[in-house]
Amino acid sequence: MNTSQCFHLEWIDIGNMSQSRELFASTLLANGSVLVTGG
Repeated sequence: MNTSQCFHLEWIDIGNMSQSRELFASTLLANGSVLVTGG
């Protein structure tokens, strides 16, 4: 499988982030925002 098939090249809306998540990572960005991936 080509790994480029696994990724969207655009931002997409997801479910409510107040719901619990598993297997995620978060990073504090330079502008003070938090980027959460996975889950």
